Amino acid sequence: MTLRIEKPVVIEQKGVVLEGVPGATAAPAMAVAGDDWGTRIAKLVPAEALGLYGSAVALVQTPSASVRVGALWVIVAICAVLTIFIRYRSTLDPATGRPQWPAIAISLVSFILWLTAIGAPTSPIALPEGLAFAGPLAALLWGAVLPYIYRGE
Repeated sequence: MTLRIEKPVVIEQKGVVLEGVPGATAAPAMAVAGDDWGTRIAKLVPAEALGLYGSAVALVQTPSASVRVGALWVIVAICAVLTIFIRYRSTLDPATGRPQWPAIAISLVSFILWLTAIGAPTSPIALPEGLAFAGPLAALLWGAVLPYIYRGE
């Protein structure tokens, strides 16, 4: 499976005439090649990092809050490095050998926004109490708008 985002392209096909309909004319059939909105959002969210992070966090059992936060930051760093590596390899263009750097950066930002949305104590990123809503709201807006902004190559 590739995580390469393919830009949607509308392809106009030869028209189809309905048989048995008097005066019917050929209407062009439209087809879309490339990734649709849902596919783009699925490819831009780093599921590998989310799954690994969620599993690894469950293993961190310590009564010390500072040790826990430090361990969470180490897990974040490992997940970020793995995301870059996996996304680099899976977005390579077979023709040019170049990865989709914007998709890699978007995946990293998506991961950080997800961490902000889940908040403490599961995440090392804790927003001030009065702004706790901002993380989930930013993640929702990012996920809804992003596939319209980045459409691939």
